[in-house]
Amino acid sequence: MQAYKKSSGDLDMLYDKNVRKFLGHRRKVNKGIEHTIEHYPERFGLYNNGITIVAEAVESRADGLTVLSNPYVVNGCQTTRSIFLVLQQKLNSGGKGNHLQWLKRLDEAVVVTKIVVVGDEGEGLLTETTRYTNSQNAVSDKDFISLEADFRHWASLFNDRYGVFLEIQRGAWDARKAWQKQNPLAQPLYEESAYAFDLLKVYVAGWLAEPGAALGSNSPFAPGGTWFKKVNGSPDFGVEALYAAYLLQQLAEGYKFGRKSEKPSRSLTRFLFYTVTVDLLRNFLLMQDFAHDNEDISRSIAKLNDAGLLQEIGLCAINLIDDYFRQGSEDSLFDEPGFRKTHEVRAFLMSEKLIKDEQYSPGLKAQLNYARRDFRRSPVAEQIKGRLSPIGTL
Repeated sequence: MQAYKKSSGDLDMLYDKNVRKFLGHRRKVNKGIEHTIEHYPERFGLYNNGITIVAEAVESRADGLTVLSNPYVVNGCQTTRSIFLVLQQKLNSGGKGNHLQWLKRLDEAVVVTKIVVVGDEGEGLLTETTRYTNSQNAVSDKDFISLEADFRHWASLFNDRYGVFLEIQRGAWDARKAWQKQNPLAQPLYEESAYAFDLLKVYVAGWLAEPGAALGSNSPFAPGGTWFKKVNGSPDFGVEALYAAYLLQQLAEGYKFGRKSEKPSRSLTRFLFYTVTVDLLRNFLLMQDFAHDNEDISRSIAKLNDAGLLQEIGLCAINLIDDYFRQGSEDSLFDEPGFRKTHEVRAFLMSEKLIKDEQYSPGLKAQLNYARRDFRRSPVAEQIKGRLSPIGTL
């Protein structure tokens, strides 16, 4: 790369056929590449996906060098520039004696490289190579949940105990369905699935009353993220909590939230629904002097589902949400102080102040207080009380 820069006068020309140029060493992935080179250079080929170069021609010389004519790096700009940055700093700054051990390890480093010879008339092949080598499915932070030992253990228990396939590896459910189709007599045969990452967000929205966080970025819920560490390290979270979250998720499906929504009130309020539903249940347990910790919530949801009573809480929660989104009604979302600042529904619902700050959403707080009272007085309250009573039916 130094020779190319000296010859061409501009190192960036090497990436003229790439979809992007160097994004800087402060980007998360690029920092990771630099960290590997500096601390584990001998493992670089194991950790990095490699690069793709297109060239008009390739010549192997007698001295062992390979000469590329008119080369372009079409996939691997971040990799090559990160390598270049680190090696420039370490090898061109003098004092190589201080790096002898590192240099020995660097000798073991490899960069997996694919070279595509397109010829001088190969613009079409060059373009398609660039397009397809840059359009592979990206690995997102949440995909690393499949590497977590707890989730792998919980998935096995979940599958056996509840007969629902808990997907912790993206694409695993599609693979399982294909396998079941080819092996129709094999057991167990799953008809339903749940994605563990989604259930984690249900739990945070419901049990921890954080609908704004759940509606926001996925990053805090991925391994290493703030919410992931908080939930995964809690003794209240495990296979029972995942199953209860799945039951709430199934309950919400019946109300067609998100893109399937038939009402504006249900477009962005799935996580608010989980918050309200769990709040109603927790308040009911509290007012009956029943245990109401997070573990008790998980068990109660499962028991109410078995008794066919969970939808009664869901109905109360969805009525609250629909009424909250009705313009002109008392304690409407559109009259909330927090909403009036931006007049953006998503921004309002994503705030950590939602429900918790009475100066931000006093209307929702009032609606919730009314719903708690009405639910405790509902015709099914005695049935629910009997089902959840620590004595008798339990």
